[in-house]
Amino acid sequence: MNFPNNKLIEKIEETRENMIVAGLNLGFTHQDTVLLSTKLDHLLNELHNRENNFLPLFDF
Repeated sequence: MNFPNNKLIEKIEETRENMIVAGLNLGFTHQDTVLLSTKLDHLLNELHNRENNFLPLFDF
């Protein structure tokens, strides 16, 4: 992801809100909810890496 940090944080919040709505409406194990959860994990990892000046081990 190549968002500036403030845009990345906005994307994290948007994804978190969408995941919560999906979980409440579709169920917590529904494929859409799980995909949003995975996306949120990746976004949070990206932010963590940036804040700690880590370089990703793999670049896909």
